[in-house]
Amino acid sequence: MSSTFKSLAGAYRITLEDGSSWEGTLPGTLDTNNIGFPDQCAQSWHPDVDLGNASEANTGLQVEGVITTRFTRKHTYTGKALYERTFSVDEDTRKMLSDRKCRVFLHIERSRLLSVTVDGTVLSPYTPGTLSTKAVYELTDVLRSASSSATKEHSLTLACDNSYPGMPKGAITYSSAATDETQTNWNGFPGDILLETTECTTIRNIRVYPHGKKLTIFVDIDSIEPLETTLTATSEALDERLKSRITLKAGRNTVTLTGTASRASRWDESEGNLHNLEVTLSEGSSKSTSFGIRDFASKDGRLTLNGRNIFLRSESNCAVYPESGYVPMKEAEWEKILRTYASYGVNCVRFHSHCPPEAAFSAADKLGMLIQPELSNWDPKTAFDSPEAAAYYRLELSSILREYANHPSFVMLTLGNELHYSEAAEKTVSELLSLAKETDSTRLYANASNPFYGHNGPSADSDFYTSAVYKGIKMRGTGAKMTGHINQTPPCTTTSYENAVKAMRQDEKNAGMAPKPLFSFEVGQYEVLPDFSEIALFKGISLPENLKNVQKQVQANGFSADWQKRIEASGELALRCYREEVEAALRTSAGDGFSGISLLGLQDFPGQGTALVGMLNSHLLPKPFSFASPERFRAFFAPVTLLAVLDSYTFATGSLIPLKVLAANYGKSPLSGKLTLRLIDANGTVTEALQFDALTAPEGFLTPLTETEIQLKNALPGSYTLELSFAGYSSRYTVWLFEETPAVTASGSNRVSIARTKAQALNLLSEGKRVFLEPEATEANFPKSMETCFSTDFWSVGTFAFQSGYMGILTEPSHPVFRHFPTEYHADWQWWHPTHQGRAFIQPEGFPAIIEALDCYARLRRTSLLSEFTCNGGSLILSGMGLLDKQDSIECRNLLKGILEYMGGDDFSPEKELDKNTLSAIIS
Repeated sequence: MSSTFKSLAGAYRITLEDGSSWEGTLPGTLDTNNIGFPDQCAQSWHPDVDLGNASEANTGLQVEGVITTRFTRKHTYTGKALYERTFSVDEDTRKMLSDRKCRVFLHIERSRLLSVTVDGTVLSPYTPGTLSTKAVYELTDVLRSASSSATKEHSLTLACDNSYPGMPKGAITYSSAATDETQTNWNGFPGDILLETTECTTIRNIRVYPHGKKLTIFVDIDSIEPLETTLTATSEALDERLKSRITLKAGRNTVTLTGTASRASRWDESEGNLHNLEVTLSEGSSKSTSFGIRDFASKDGRLTLNGRNIFLRSESNCAVYPESGYVPMKEAEWEKILRTYASYGVNCVRFHSHCPPEAAFSAADKLGMLIQPELSNWDPKTAFDSPEAAAYYRLELSSILREYANHPSFVMLTLGNELHYSEAAEKTVSELLSLAKETDSTRLYANASNPFYGHNGPSADSDFYTSAVYKGIKMRGTGAKMTGHINQTPPCTTTSYENAVKAMRQDEKNAGMAPKPLFSFEVGQYEVLPDFSEIALFKGISLPENLKNVQKQVQANGFSADWQKRIEASGELALRCYREEVEAALRTSAGDGFSGISLLGLQDFPGQGTALVGMLNSHLLPKPFSFASPERFRAFFAPVTLLAVLDSYTFATGSLIPLKVLAANYGKSPLSGKLTLRLIDANGTVTEALQFDALTAPEGFLTPLTETEIQLKNALPGSYTLELSFAGYSSRYTVWLFEETPAVTASGSNRVSIARTKAQALNLLSEGKRVFLEPEATEANFPKSMETCFSTDFWSVGTFAFQSGYMGILTEPSHPVFRHFPTEYHADWQWWHPTHQGRAFIQPEGFPAIIEALDCYARLRRTSLLSEFTCNGGSLILSGMGLLDKQDSIECRNLLKGILEYMGGDDFSPEKELDKNTLSAIIS
């Protein structure tokens, strides 16, 4: 007989620790059954952070009775809950049990700390469950003892405890597996609950490990008595059927088979080539599994797939599912999620401090998506220090490796996120990594993602290294203090992270170690202003009270009318920053090896102060704006990317554009053909063009195609598209041409006076003059101002309250001040110098800004970098950009020129009167 399965889905009686009892349905959780207590935000995402008092400036995060830092659960509960029902077995099964001709097992796909009682007997697990893997219990003996009685009904009690006694509760509830910031610390059984009837000698599991053309097959067999039998394995992938005469002892046995698959298709990126394997015993027991054949390895410090260098384009999945509060459990759901990721160019999904269910691996197998799970472990202080932690994570690790062994998509694993551990715990970490490698050598393992925040580099026994830094040397473009090249280095496309790679390679050489692959960690985190249209999507277990609170603040502060434009402006800027992050990583892959980039992220993160960093909302739907379209992101996040290496995005008319062109070819075949370069003006006219013949770019490498110059003899000032085309691929960059213009002197002009202090300005204004007032852009001069940079805010000010909260600019491109400064309504790279280290001052209510600085959702101040007023008898433009002190920048000189021409012209006639006291409140 083959195994048969009966679902125990349906109605259950649910009892909480206080004795209250409810009717509910499984699969599901207390949340999905509307059972529990009001969410009081009792479980902080980080014990060292008090978000409500993080900053006096975060007034939007301090609303009594409202959880403003994450979504609100409709119901919450921590503790043990009992789920009870009765079930029956059919008459044939009862007879076979009595005759000792079958066995019965209970499968529970996913739970928390679990215990099972059947007919009053507490069962020991046949296969212990973890937060990441199923639990199996054998019911044979307890059901057999009842089969002789008249009863046909059996009682079943499932006890789920999400307070985790005897387990590393802090590390678990901080992780994505159980944090209320995302998945929620649910209590229940969201997966299948199945009753299996099978033979007395039963094949319990098959694990297939490919090594080149060789397959090693482990077959786990449980027999109730010693037995000599024949084991047969058949698959279309095998060169020949495998057959072996085996001797089984009573109990559990593992039999090893080896075969050759020399002609079988291989699983690869975007190619879900799978094979079926069926294993049978001559007594009749059989089991089948699907598997893939691929080689994922490290070679010369690079990640390789089937012998080819690959470049990870990874997304971090933080288990954000606001409707269910738990990870999807069905393959169709996961196929939809992974196809969404793939539409943005993703080829690998990192599961941040959690491991998805089997359905996710199965969907990834079919789609050719790489998977990097992690243990349910986020302990940035004392990971593995306690015996309970060491024991639990040893069980979780070994269970993951056994349960998901046949999934070719599963290529890497780390022991958790941002782990810190003591010297005493290093032995445990080494033991866990040794256990992983001994269990399954077809995958790669590391001690953590971003271990020790990158201060220590990789551990000696890790197979790879993923971090934001290498011993202080950055591997991403920005961070919590807005440090990194995107905000600290004038814009160009030459930056790479080769210094970090070279430092790591030198340390490895000094230590006599082989080079390890490395790739960056949680790159991006560029915040976008919230889209309130998502609020209507909330129908399930959580409430978007944090978004509703921001919406109320937006309405109260008068931003509703143009809020959509503000979202677009912040999103367009974020998209440009994401592109530079990706291309800097691609440029790094040239030197001593860099194997990819892992984003955080494409999807909004609803917790940790509300981190709206995604192109996708929390429901994994593209935001309804152009910047969030998959096509625009995939244009630079793809297997093949053409890169222009430019010293700047801005150039003087009449000069030239020196550039290199690189082909990052991480597809599966070499490229060859003509390279065409075109410079296209805003009207679509090609002003310059170059062509280079007979170029090639091998797969798996970053290849220089050419180094050349584009003459700008005929190009007028304005914005241009630099288009690269090669072998059917293309990339486009915006560059700006400016006239060479002299620096502005302190004397100003006949019609416009320049002042650097308030007192000087007031004197000039009292004479009826037109005054351009621009104090040095410091906090002392602008005491209630917001410091500006280039990028939008990092992650969220709810987490990093010391950040200014700057979210880009909003302006009107047709305004006369931009006569010599081509711009759109949002910031682009030509704005880097004008906004760098500026001070956005509080704009008086009712006064429009020429250049508005967007503030973050938590503060929502109306701030300006450039405004016009009448004041004290004269006319005034106030600037917080510090343009007069940045005249080594051609962009700033041209912006200044336009401002002063506008002020000197007949169109300059400010309508709003600013009194001296209000001006004194803005600048000191």
